Amino acid sequence: MITRAPGIGRFAWFIWVFVMYTIKGVADVNGLALVSSLIIDLVLMFPLGRRLANIGRHPMCCLFLMIPILGFAMVISGLIVPPNYQQHRRFDLAAKITAGVLVSAVLLFFICLVIQS
Repeated sequence: MITRAPGIGRFAWFIWVFVMYTIKGVADVNGLALVSSLIIDLVLMFPLGRRLANIGRHPMCCLFLMIPILGFAMVISGLIVPPNYQQHRRFDLAAKITAGVLVSAVLLFFICLVIQS
């Protein structure tokens, strides 16, 4: 019998991140960058804890969201890693596609940066 992993899935996490960072972009335009970053991080902690429970990590790892580079890594792992990842340590097809898109976007960013300089 297959048991469902607790927490929220990848798509729900993607919607949370998309909505919160869209709100953050609007707040940054209005000159509220520092306040909006703190509020967005605090709001994203609860769904990140639920997503980490879905992956198989401890939900308190959501506190890493407050550390800039670790926070970015937590958001990205929430988008890529499939449910129950800690048990089977394998990526599914959606994880491979998402990782490929993110890696190619980063490579394209650096290529554009080099061409422009």
